[in-house]
Order: sequence, then C-alpha cells, then structure tokens
Amino acid sequence: MPANAIFCPGCGRSVKVSEKANARLRDKVAGALAYLLLPAFVLLLIDPYNRNSFIRFHSIQSIGTWFAALLLLVSLRLFSAVLGLIPGLGILFIWLLWMLVFLALGTIWIVLALKAVQGERLELPLLGRFAAMLADEV
Repeated sequence: MPANAIFCPGCGRSVKVSEKANARLRDKVAGALAYLLLPAFVLLLIDPYNRNSFIRFHSIQSIGTWFAALLLLVSLRLFSAVLGLIPGLGILFIWLLWMLVFLALGTIWIVLALKAVQGERLELPLLGRFAAMLADEV
C-alpha cells in the first residue's frame, strides 16, 4: 500500500488513525504508567489528565495499592521479628513468606498495568471501589 494512501485499495477502509483513537491510546498508556506511583501523583495534577475518569481511577487505585503494600511490608517486618525467634525453621518461614508476598505484589501490579493498557478498570476488592467513587466524582 502506498505511504500516502488515504483508503485501503482492497477493502476501501480509511487508513488514517482518528484523533479519538490517539486519545484513547494516550489514556490507556497514562493509566498503565500510573502504577509506577510517581506518575500517579503527576497525572492527578496535570490538567487534561486529572479530568479523565479512567486515568483518575488508575492513579487513585495505584496510590492506594502502594500505601496498602507499604502497610503490608511493615507488618510483615514485625511478624518476621517474631518468626525469627523460632530456632531453625524461623528463618526458612521468613524467607518463604517474603518471597510469596513480593511475588503476589509483583503479580498484582503487572495485572493492573496490563488491564489499564487494555482499557479496562480492574477494581481491587476494597481499593477499587473507593478509587472508582473518587474518580467518578469530577
């Protein structure tokens, strides 16, 4: 197909990407970037993005998820101190617990970012409903 073609010679469909499709792609990428935490705060402050319900939802859910993960890791650290008192198997349980928690957190973030790229809102049980409520207020 020639580079300057406007319509497909085979089917007759337009080959130009609409501005609306570009905006949706931009929203999906911004929603996925929100799960890196710092962009979530930035996206909530920048004017065209802070009015978009999809981006606001993913930014708020990202911040809430990071906060919940921080609380989980702090409590896991305290629990590890108690498990460390068990001779022998305590260290093994601590190591196994930390690996499972990091694997679970990593999986959650990957799934949430992929769902954002796909243009979907995957609501986490408590945080998702709260994020949806805050995102749809504007």
